[in-house]
Amino acid sequence: MDDFLQTYDDGMCVGYSIITGENSFEQIALFLDEIILPFDPTKEYIDEEDIDHMINYFEEKEQYEKCAVLKHFKSTINLDNY
Repeated sequence: MDDFLQTYDDGMCVGYSIITGENSFEQIALFLDEIILPFDPTKEYIDEEDIDHMINYFEEKEQYEKCAVLKHFKSTINLDNY
């Protein structure tokens, strides 16, 4: 697999783990030079478009459980704050 695509895949998985609480930003901060995250973890909020992008990515990978978790996450956040 192309290095960029592997980095992109890794970034999506790490981003998902941050959203779900499996890992914190502090735990992955040392590896940020090796991956591309789908959102800016230093911002207070994750943009709705970034969540939608992640949902689309995991739909293409047929990882529907992750899609469901992300859709639930999206439904629980207050988008008026964005």
